[in-house]
Amino acid sequence: PTSWAQGLIIVQNIVFACWTISFAVSCGTWSKSSDTGTEVFLWCGPPVAVALMCLAAMNLQTAAPTAVVRAPRDGTGGGSSSSATRMRHPSLLSPIWLCKTMSLAFCFFAASLGYFGLSYCGGTLSPNVYNSIILINLIDIPGYLLAFSANVFSRRPVQSISFAIAGTCLFLSRLFDPHGYAVIRCAMVGHMFLNISFSTVYAAIPESFPASIQTEVSVVCQLGGRMGSVFAPLCGMLSASASCTTFGIVLFSAAATSLM
Repeated sequence: PTSWAQGLIIVQNIVFACWTISFAVSCGTWSKSSDTGTEVFLWCGPPVAVALMCLAAMNLQTAAPTAVVRAPRDGTGGGSSSSATRMRHPSLLSPIWLCKTMSLAFCFFAASLGYFGLSYCGGTLSPNVYNSIILINLIDIPGYLLAFSANVFSRRPVQSISFAIAGTCLFLSRLFDPHGYAVIRCAMVGHMFLNISFSTVYAAIPESFPASIQTEVSVVCQLGGRMGSVFAPLCGMLSASASCTTFGIVLFSAAATSLM
């Protein structure tokens, strides 16, 4: 159901944050001396197994409803279906839906660039790259929980304010010494609010678009998110000052775009 979208996204992201914390802890401790094959099995095996079990459960749940849906087709109701087919469905190419789609796609781009970019910049945000990743992902958990505020105060203002606060924190972090832990503190606060926006942009698709074009909108938005993921590693090659300034400008733009 659409009402479950926000909660499911938040739970999924919390699990991902916990997994990343475990990965960073192991990389900084016992996995340095472990065998490569064993390490790949431990970190890649469980996610694949869980994914296969989820796919199997989804197939079992969809098998029964398929037979139920076929039954009414043989009965009455042809008049209502024919009238429904004559109704004009909204098109993604219409100006209003295309504008909203491109605005949301840019928000996907900004969220992915900031979210993954801070992870790639872990080595420049503090003296220890593993500590940076652990701290950033620890602050993710309360950030994802704060995303439930979108159910109370409405998604659009919460998303815009979160983008703005994240951009402010990351833009101000350029003023501190990158050799200390002041930059990582600003990055942690910025990342926490970025997590709120990262959750709300996904919930915006079923909330803001008709069901007939949600698939096309999702494709365009995912392309925007992938473009942000492509540029994120490049930001890791920059200094902390340059990368955080870039993140701040993009997130400020996304804050304004969220209100469109």
